[in-house]
Formats: sequence, structure tokens, C-alpha cells
Amino acid sequence: MEGIKFSKTIITLTAMCALAATGCNRQGLGVMNNSTQKTDASVTDAQGLGDAQIDASTDGATCQACQWWKRGLIQIQSVQLEPPFTNSGWYPEGIGIRMEVQVHLGGCDFMGPLDVQIIDQPNNQTIFLTAHTWKHQCRLPCPAGQIESKWLVLSDLSPGEWTVLDAADPTMGPDPNPVATFRVGACGSSQGCHCEGGGQGQSHEGDSCDFDCECQYDQTCLLGGFEGDWSHGICMRTCSTDADCALPEQCVFDVLDYPRAVCSFTRPQCTSDSDCRPGFSCLDNWDGKYCVATMDPTLDGISCNDDCDCGDGYVCTQMTGSDESRNCHVACQGDGDCSFGGICATGPGDTNSSGVCIFVMAE
Repeated sequence: MEGIKFSKTIITLTAMCALAATGCNRQGLGVMNNSTQKTDASVTDAQGLGDAQIDASTDGATCQACQWWKRGLIQIQSVQLEPPFTNSGWYPEGIGIRMEVQVHLGGCDFMGPLDVQIIDQPNNQTIFLTAHTWKHQCRLPCPAGQIESKWLVLSDLSPGEWTVLDAADPTMGPDPNPVATFRVGACGSSQGCHCEGGGQGQSHEGDSCDFDCECQYDQTCLLGGFEGDWSHGICMRTCSTDADCALPEQCVFDVLDYPRAVCSFTRPQCTSDSDCRPGFSCLDNWDGKYCVATMDPTLDGISCNDDCDCGDGYVCTQMTGSDESRNCHVACQGDGDCSFGGICATGPGDTNSSGVCIFVMAE
């Protein structure tokens, strides 16, 4: 997941995560279940699915011919913030704040877009989170539900007392219960937490840093003493799945003396297309062969009744706030899920493009 930068106004942006698509002749939908990942950087297989691959059926045949997916709201289960690592227990200004947002999904459902709205005003410093789910619409047996996570990085927050609210909480009233609170401490005049000249720094991924502005775009300065160094942080990308990382990296979790949910290490390679999920092919990269999205962009947006009407890598979807029509789309977690230069769309969570790949077709 890329670092998020805001101006001091109300800003809406969307962090993405979704299901990995499959044709109707395949067994279920494979996704990364972050709550079950191992403490080894090599846990993900060539498909990017790892040990956490989940069948969307209980018997290998259920949830196939009739299945389609509707995007809807889901209540947030919990929000966990990374420790601030200061003696006073607050976050220093100029350091990205990482948070893990957890929801409880139904057994055949998958996490969709996560809408983030920042209000940074005097006496009102609030973060509204709106989680969405791709809800399974086939009335057939499904396995038990599971906890899924999405990681966010919030950068350039002003000093003050911050409140995090679940905008989809049906009980929210005039005095809502926050899902998290934290404080950002002001930068001292000699600390340099905004860096001279402003803008993005030139430190590469893995380089030492003290503040976010020293790192290149889409990276943050992660503190915490990993690899035994408590004197400085390291420029790194935060992620929720491999699709958030550029090849050849993968998204790693719970590695000893290493931060969780960061792009690092080399993901396992493939040997043939059969090692890859539908819509992906085993292609050469500069240092080996990896599964890369190659789904046909001309199949995007066609009408459908269920997944069987869609091509490899696509699912039959109905968007929140749209009419009752269904269309084939690539439900994505990051740009790595989109073929031929497509992007995983961001924007308000109720727009029809949010949470799916957008393909720019050549003239």
C-alpha cells in the first residue's frame, strides 16, 4: 500500500483490497488471508496466494455456476496502530502512522475498498474509515467466516489529538465511540521533520531515515528497532498483499526483527502458466520468471449474470449505489492485479470504478 499524503482540508481517497478472480471452471477464489500467514518470508507461492488460499466452496463444486459479487458496507472489527516508539507514547510529526484495519467477513465474502476521509481542522481532527466487502450472492453453503486485514499509512498529519471513527457503524450517533485515538506531537524547531525544501527525498527503499520526507515517493520511514537498529528508521513500502509491491518483492508478515506488512524479499518464481492463477501468465522479469497479470482488457465491463459469463481473471460484479446491472470486472488489491498498464482504481468507495482495474486502451 502506498503512503498517503494530504493537504489540510477534507480529503477522500481509497485504499484497495479485494478478491483474486477465477473462471467458473476453477475451484473457488484464492486470496491472501493476512491473519493466517506464517513467520517466514517464503510463505507465498508463485501465484501470490500462499498457504492462505481459500476455496469459496465447501466441496470444490459449490459457488461456481451461479456466483456473482455485490459490493456493500461492512462494520470494522478493530483498528490496531503501530507503537509510536516515543517515551511519551505519542507519534512524532513527520512520521507516517501505520494502522491495521480488521473486518470479519462471511466465508465466501472478500474485502473490498477501504474509504479514508481525513478532516484536519481546528478542534476537529478526525479520520473516517468506511470498509466495503465483495459479498457472495450465490445461496449455497459457505465455510466459516474469517478476519481480514488492510494496512494503511497516514502521513503529514498535523499535531494534535486524533480520533478514528467507523463511518459504516450503524450505531453511530452524535457522540460516537471511536475505534482508535492517538496524538501527534509537534516537531521541534531544530528537528527538521519536514526536511529542507519540502517535497520527496531521494533515499531509496532500505536506506536509513529519520522522517518520511527523506524517502522516495510511496515510501515511509518506519521506526521500531528492527534488525537491531534503534537509532534510525528505514524507508519501506507498506502493503496488504503482493499486488501492492513491485516485482520481484512480496508482502511479508511477522518476520523476526522485521516490521509487519512491508514489501521486501524476493517472491517465489514460477516455471509455467499452470503455476499462476486465472488471468495471470508466467513471464520473464529481469531476475527470473514470475506470475504477471495478462487478462484481456477488452473483456472489461461486459454484461454478465454470473462469473461463468466472464473471462479469466474477471468476476461478475454489482457496484454499491449502481443500478441492478452486473458487469465483468477485475476486482483488485493493487496495480499488480491489473494487466497491460491498468491501474487499481482509487476514489470514493461508492463510485463504480472503485476497487476494480481500469484499463487505458490504446487508440
